[in-house]
Amino acid sequence: MNINKAVKYNLLITLVSKGLSFLLFILLAKTLSIKEYGELTYILMVLTIMPVLHFGCSNGAIITLPRILSNSNDTEEYKSYFERFNSVSNIIQLFSCLILILFIQKNSLPLIVVIIASFLLSKYIENVQLFFNSKMEFYKANQIKALDLILKPGLAILCLFINDDILYVFIGYLISSCLSFTLSLYLMKGARFHLPGLPYVHSLFNVGFIIYLTWLLDLAFRSIDRWFIASFYTEHDLGVYGFTSNLSLNIWLLAISFFGPYSQLLYKQVASGDFESVKETVTLANNKVFKFVAMLSLISISLYPIFTEYFIGKYQQSFYLFFLLVIVSVLLSVNNMYIYYIVSSGRTLILLKIQLLILLLNVTLNCFVAYWNGDISYFAYATILSLVIYHLFLRFFYSNDILKRKLVS
Repeated sequence: MNINKAVKYNLLITLVSKGLSFLLFILLAKTLSIKEYGELTYILMVLTIMPVLHFGCSNGAIITLPRILSNSNDTEEYKSYFERFNSVSNIIQLFSCLILILFIQKNSLPLIVVIIASFLLSKYIENVQLFFNSKMEFYKANQIKALDLILKPGLAILCLFINDDILYVFIGYLISSCLSFTLSLYLMKGARFHLPGLPYVHSLFNVGFIIYLTWLLDLAFRSIDRWFIASFYTEHDLGVYGFTSNLSLNIWLLAISFFGPYSQLLYKQVASGDFESVKETVTLANNKVFKFVAMLSLISISLYPIFTEYFIGKYQQSFYLFFLLVIVSVLLSVNNMYIYYIVSSGRTLILLKIQLLILLLNVTLNCFVAYWNGDISYFAYATILSLVIYHLFLRFFYSNDILKRKLVS
């Protein structure tokens, strides 16, 4: 499958998935009280931070797997490397469940069991997609992606019609995970687990740990406002911010899906030292994604008052907050290709320093907002200011670095 077809299939899968996710979003927003939606937002926030416990395992594989393919045609060596990585990451996932239970222990036992079961299966599904994407076998990766991303909201909707309880949403997720796991096993022709030696584990984390730190800072930056609201404001405030944030972040998530094949192509071009093609790929992807997110933003902002008034029946007073968070999603989207380039070119330490500076700025601004008990919209202002400065730093570094590498090559 060529890059253009891969982009189209990615977008098609994402559009169908996001359509169903949006329908689920509407049903949840209509069914749950604002306080209950705040509780759901908290569970999803906890699940989002769970990959923190992998300490760079997956990040190391994302960079190392394309390098192995670039330097060797030995598919057995490549698959063996993946299987060892897969074993390490799934063992970590198993231990992560203990931490997850501590966060969600206040929920009912059935809900905890369902969340844990789905969480365990998710890592293998994610790893197999990484395997096929790194081999540029987008068709197989998209089969798993389609099943996982489309069935998950679809089955959750069906389960929600059976019972309007959060538990039934996660039961839908679990059924989807079981089916996606089965397809992943089939496409990989089974699952082989190799206990890796210490040298291998060290090399995997050595490559991935600094990249992991950049991902960790990025995750902290994207979620710090909600954690501040969860800590210092009411569940009602968290519900309002969670609703508007989840809705606006669909723009960024669609952009991430759009970037998928381009990021894999970028990793391959950087690994082979073809920096002329790298610049063309980054420019092409950025131009296309900017037009894409601009169109989505205008549509979303225009329809938001109608959506909240006639479909949800709540959140009508949050239009301005939604407008601000749409700007956040646009700024997140236009930074991605620069981040992919910096990580894949081995300049992760530079990215880490930039991210740490921006995170400290954002935390400082959020502290002022919380101290003065400012309106929750001020958290969005703080994020926008931080993202603008972040974008300027990233673009400046990328432009200078790509110019130097092209001159050397």
